[in-house]
Parts: sequence; C-alpha cells; structure tokens
Amino acid sequence: MIYFDILEFKKELSPNHRLLCLDVGMVRTGYAFSDKRKILATGHGVFNLKKQKITSSSLLDIMEAEESYGIVIGYPLQMDGTPGKSCAMVDKFISKFLLCLEQPIFLQDERLSTSAVNRYFKEMDLTRKKQSEGSDKAAACYILQTTLERLRN
Repeated sequence: MIYFDILEFKKELSPNHRLLCLDVGMVRTGYAFSDKRKILATGHGVFNLKKQKITSSSLLDIMEAEESYGIVIGYPLQMDGTPGKSCAMVDKFISKFLLCLEQPIFLQDERLSTSAVNRYFKEMDLTRKKQSEGSDKAAACYILQTTLERLRN
C-alpha cells in the first residue's frame, strides 16, 4: 500500500523494525536505514544502476538482513507541488520493484533535499568528486530523517 499521509503510514509500521529509504535516480539509487526505534537515519549505500541490477528479490534480501519493515521513497514533486517527470520515474520504480514486496510505502516530498545535501557538502569543504560519491546516499539519509521527524511529531 502506498501512503501520502504520514499518520496512515505510521499505523502500518511494526515496532522494533527499521525503515528503508530509497532516493531513486536515473543512474544511481541511494539507500538508508533507520534504527529500530525510528529516531536516526543512516546512509548505507548506493546502487549504481549502470553496473548492478536492482530486483525485488535483492531489495527484499537487504530488508530482511537489516530487519526492516516499511519503505520511504523520495518523491520529487515540482516546486508548485505537482508531480513531474521525475515522479513518473519513481512511480515506475515502485510498480516494478516494490509493490510485490507487500510493505507499506510512504512517499516523502523531497523538494530541496538535494540542495540541502549539496549545501552541507559545501560547508564541509568536500571536493566535487567526494560530493558526487556521497550525494545519493546522503540524500536518502536526509529524506529518511525528514520522515522520522514527521513520524515523531
């Protein structure tokens, strides 16, 4: 089931399970997990879609290994709040890989998340290469942390 309402999503979550967050991109998909108490997000990795193939089975294996239940997806709405071309790409990803997992899925508005991550990297004085290596994982972490804060409030 796909949720836009954080309170409805919260009702479906299992206690003592982590959340998986995916920041879906055309070339790379970053992913992060929460802790079991759903307080802190931690970036875990990046799928390079040109080098490795994502499958529903591989995602389920990762979720089982990390004891997670529930998926947060960054949903790239346009600045006016309407879905754009990038949302269609995310919708296709969800249909292809996630719906069959029978996990609750929450679509988190990710407007300005990339800007926030890039601003943070600039403040850290990281090189462009270091920024590009970590941006997808960091974006997934940022999106998940935003969701975790919404779940608490």
